[in-house]
Amino acid sequence: MNAQQTKYIPRDTIVTIFKKNNIYDAIDKINNLISYERGDLDYKSLYFDKEIKTYFLKSLNRNSRCQYELENKNREYIKLLDDKKRLEYEVESYLYRKKRSKQIDSILKSEKLILKLKDSVIADRILLYKNGRDCKGAIPNLDLITKIKYREAYDSIKKWSKELLEWNFTEELLAFNDPDAVIIFNDKVANYVKNNGENEFYASYSQRIRGLNTAYSYSKLIDLITIKKDELVMQAPVYLVDGRMVSDDVYRSANYQLLGGSNLFFLLKYYKLPFDNLNDEYKINHGRDSKKQNEFIQRNRFEIKKAILELVKIKQKEEEYWMKNMPFYKKK
Repeated sequence: MNAQQTKYIPRDTIVTIFKKNNIYDAIDKINNLISYERGDLDYKSLYFDKEIKTYFLKSLNRNSRCQYELENKNREYIKLLDDKKRLEYEVESYLYRKKRSKQIDSILKSEKLILKLKDSVIADRILLYKNGRDCKGAIPNLDLITKIKYREAYDSIKKWSKELLEWNFTEELLAFNDPDAVIIFNDKVANYVKNNGENEFYASYSQRIRGLNTAYSYSKLIDLITIKKDELVMQAPVYLVDGRMVSDDVYRSANYQLLGGSNLFFLLKYYKLPFDNLNDEYKINHGRDSKKQNEFIQRNRFEIKKAILELVKIKQKEEEYWMKNMPFYKKK
């Protein structure tokens, strides 16, 4: 696809955000900029940009992340004390902790004494937060850095996966095509397909796989297409409208959703891959008739599989620039 057809957020915008904000706030702001109107990030360009890479890699320092989280917690607490009743409650709690309960009544009757104790209350609470905070769990937002594919990011996440056994980094590692994560996920998908999607909510697998946007993720769609279910309920929130509970559940063809619905067919069009029925797919998708969607998948199963295989080849070529720096890379 021609790069001119893709709208990217300007580099200067990204650098300015980093310079004006804390590193973690900056990454969140950049992530929130991504939209149809503003554009996406040029991940390949960012990968080779040494200045921007420096910013992103700083975010992997978990001690810095821990300090950032503590400071945010402290600011939130200080803001709470703007409320008079909350301040009185915190002063009372503070006096109890300091074994000064006999002074509570007299102090709470004096606004001057309450304000005088405010700084001590804040300092004490900050110390409690700090002593109770386990920095092992201070993990930065990994959404963008796993898309940019820095080798250093992979090394850090791989290390964390061995140190923090209570955390699950499978999806983050899958974004880098980590062999161990691939084995784990292959097994999950194989069991899921074997049971025809009965054991676990199927949308969770399709969403996770699609979100990776890698050659591996699209290759798994070929496995998922073999699941044969006419209709499943897409679970969604229940809303209260005019005093009535309204469910947003919608019936969809299982096969259609497992493939990523219109997103997959958009990619086939995006890369100009051979699939003759894109116009029919567009009509069927917007018609939202689950039976017709399912029939469409069944009728075009062979052609869809063939197109996905071509998409996988394209993605493999696109990934070459970062994959060759992975410790497990083997040139094909």
